Amino acid sequence: MKTSLYTIIISITFLLIGTNVMSQNPANTGNLQDGFKIMRENVKGTPFLTSNWIEGYGIYSSGTKTEVLQLNYDLYGDKLVFKNSAGDVLEMLDEDLVGFILADEEENYIFIKIPQENLVDQKKPRKYFHLVDAPNKYVVVQYDKELDDPNKSGWTSSTSNTLSAEYKLNSKIFVLNPQDNYVELKPKNKALSKAFANDSKMESYLKQHKIEDLNDLVLAMRSYYSDSINN
Repeated sequence: MKTSLYTIIISITFLLIGTNVMSQNPANTGNLQDGFKIMRENVKGTPFLTSNWIEGYGIYSSGTKTEVLQLNYDLYGDKLVFKNSAGDVLEMLDEDLVGFILADEEENYIFIKIPQENLVDQKKPRKYFHLVDAPNKYVVVQYDKELDDPNKSGWTSSTSNTLSAEYKLNSKIFVLNPQDNYVELKPKNKALSKAFANDSKMESYLKQHKIEDLNDLVLAMRSYYSDSINN
């Protein structure tokens, strides 16, 4: 059964700011109409996280929330965007946000900001990271989209070539290590063993389980940190 949105909101606020959201004023905050209009070329695919717009809101470090809006994450431009009543796509002024939530009938998307100092060997991280096992923060995914333009030559694109440019999705997986830093890795036993070097609890788990995909990685991290808490 899908976790209720209210439960996730409470949990994620604890995770992001260590504050109970019920003790904060949940009134709408911020003049979101002071965004910047975003223009896009007509290319295949979408620069956004989802092809449809989803109701959601940002969470401030104070624990308050923005008003509910039609939101999306521009993965090409690394911007949180919203659609206003006129249908224009605008950039949200999100400097003071610590994360955001998108929720529809199928799935809840919860994204958080992670300070660069807590990301191992990441020179240019993206602004937001997806919590794939919310409210647990042990596994996060960073997404971005690049514009693959087959017409591109140097700094210009050919006007005679009819091939269409297309947005392509890239992703990076990170796990939280015992030093409270996020390490990028592939979902493989060897990579997880390296990220938790000389850790007997993780080595014991890996001897009994094979890590082949993101779900396997989530289960490994759940087991590791539940054992750590219980011990």
